[in-house]
Amino acid sequence: MKFLGKKGQGAMEYLMTYGWAILVVMIVGVVLWQLGIFNLGGQTKTMTGFGAVKPIDWDVDSSGSGTLIIVNGEGTPIKSVTVGGDCSGTYGSDIPNGGSAKITVTCTGGTAGSGYTLDIGIGYTKTIGGTTITHNSTGQIIGVYS
Repeated sequence: MKFLGKKGQGAMEYLMTYGWAILVVMIVGVVLWQLGIFNLGGQTKTMTGFGAVKPIDWDVDSSGSGTLIIVNGEGTPIKSVTVGGDCSGTYGSDIPNGGSAKITVTCTGGTAGSGYTLDIGIGYTKTIGGTTITHNSTGQIIGVYS
């Protein structure tokens, strides 16, 4: 019975040693994935930045004509939506909370099949308690010209 404690200590040392090694390997893997090391080709369609109002889908062709679908996550209806930056367009109707809208935009064009990174600003107003507030949600959309 006097060796029972030593078996437990050995098992604990084994778990700690390999646990830390697995944790380090996982952290290195996540860092490499975030740096794009595992992206084997092609540019993926992503977006960065933006606030409560953001694009959920978009398409831009080589002439610069495109569509931008935005979603309203403000918690209240928004109106007077304008798109600026590398793309421009307007949406005349109100967008309810949680709703989406398809906006026709004109963007900077490029070569079909090549990648783009476009800076976008989505301006809008919302009314809370009788006070109208203007906001701007900014970010980038990344994709490939169709």
